[in-house]
Amino acid sequence: YNQARGDRVVVWGRAFLDDSLPLATGSWSDVACISQTQDGFCADGVGLAHPEQFIGRVGDRNDKGGYIFKNNDLHIIVNVDTASVIGAADRAGISDIRMESAISTIMDCEDSVAAVDGADKTLAYRNWLGLMKRDLSEEIVKGSETFTRRLNSDIAFTTAQGAPAYLKGRSLMLVRNVGHLMTTPAVLAQDGAEIGEGLLDALCTAMIAMHDL
Repeated sequence: YNQARGDRVVVWGRAFLDDSLPLATGSWSDVACISQTQDGFCADGVGLAHPEQFIGRVGDRNDKGGYIFKNNDLHIIVNVDTASVIGAADRAGISDIRMESAISTIMDCEDSVAAVDGADKTLAYRNWLGLMKRDLSEEIVKGSETFTRRLNSDIAFTTAQGAPAYLKGRSLMLVRNVGHLMTTPAVLAQDGAEIGEGLLDALCTAMIAMHDL
């Protein structure tokens, strides 16, 4: 952890909160305690300039959890963790600011980009199925460290009104099929000719997306 860089990120983050989730008075930079009261979100006894931006809360501990807000129909989660390196050094215990950004993501089957032959096309369909079933994972090696990258789970939280709710942890998945000009050796016609790749994509990606219907 680079302390100098981290300090600059914290300053930027507070300015972002002032711009996106302004307090009724004061600045996020001066906040020493955040909590939820009967009146909603509270920062050093001050609420939001727009109280309706507070959506709910993850967890019920003041030293660890998250506060969920909405701005321009996108969610912002302010995480608190006083035991983390960043949170322990922060006056309010804020350890991270998570922003909902890409609300949709495209999985590409495009020829010459993601699939150049039948084997690649099979892998593309397998990945698409893993995304649809939410069980796709990959072992990543970074230097001497190995970790598993997988799809995020939904985020369980309690709304400002006290009701249980979930926030999607993944973006809306879209798929880009190949145009009708290309052919693929993944499937051959009776005479041995390659079939249209766009037709195969349309059939397979649609059927995979319907796997649980």
